[in-house]
Amino acid sequence: MFAISSHSGRAATAWGRRAGLLATAGLSACVQAWAAPVAELKVHAEAAGDVLLVGDVADLRDVPPDEARRVASRFVAQSPRAGVVARVNRAQLRAALPAGWRISGAATVEVVRATQEFGVDRLCATAVAAARARLDALPAAVERSVDCVLEPGESLRVPAGAQLLAADVSRLELVDGPQRVDLDVGTLRHADRAVGVTLRLGLRAPQWCARGPIAAGESLAASAFERCVVPVRHRAQIETAGAALPGGRLRRALHAGDVLAATDVAGVDAALAGDSIVVRYRAGGFQLESRGTLLADARLGDQVRVRIGAANQAAVGRLAGEGLVELEDQP
Repeated sequence: MFAISSHSGRAATAWGRRAGLLATAGLSACVQAWAAPVAELKVHAEAAGDVLLVGDVADLRDVPPDEARRVASRFVAQSPRAGVVARVNRAQLRAALPAGWRISGAATVEVVRATQEFGVDRLCATAVAAARARLDALPAAVERSVDCVLEPGESLRVPAGAQLLAADVSRLELVDGPQRVDLDVGTLRHADRAVGVTLRLGLRAPQWCARGPIAAGESLAASAFERCVVPVRHRAQIETAGAALPGGRLRRALHAGDVLAATDVAGVDAALAGDSIVVRYRAGGFQLESRGTLLADARLGDQVRVRIGAANQAAVGRLAGEGLVELEDQP
């Protein structure tokens, strides 16, 4: 038989108490860990807005409803653009969760942007309305129409929650023919993308057309022109739409049916290149005159180059009157 001392008995009793305490603490820790709220990372998820929230990428378990709603609204990352796949891992989720949460589920979650469709009718209506507002500022004499070129049945897939923010008509050219209008698509916080919609503008303006051939330098006469309505090819035709026939002379020759443009007309006080003029030179009490030819268009008082007779060298003078150029001192 072995005898157990009282000292050894006391040590064994103390060891037993410590073992019991450790076992209790371990069990308590296990219970606490088991009772901790859980965020289970999904495998696939869709983002409905501009940002990814905890509730988008994880299912929340073992948590009261009010706390679950608060945690689910926490920011994780920016949402991907439509058509782009983003990945969120456990470390990103951990950074978004409060302390004491456990994470389970997948190692990463693949996230795509939830989308919706804008039909062609909606796209066309927005673009056409913006274009018409711009065309309303045109003179009443200009005939106008706007048609959308998109084919029926076409649609645009955009992020869920996106809307048509604005139509950019700042670069719309006020001429007849196809034009592009950009529509900004996105949320109120930022534009996600710009979508081009093709419109066909019908712009026609009343102008003056030549009845027959008219030589350059001829004075404009009402009998030589008739009213015509033509497609607008450049902005100047909008400015002259419905205007009276101007006075002056033609800078260029016109053929039958040619449209008279503002740049074709020289004022009544203008002289044109090629005009025959009198060239006058004064020196002291002497005055010399000769025939010459203008080498450029000029108005009264303008400095202009002339050719005197058959001379090859040009002289510089000033248009002093109708058909008269006074020479200046030559270099």
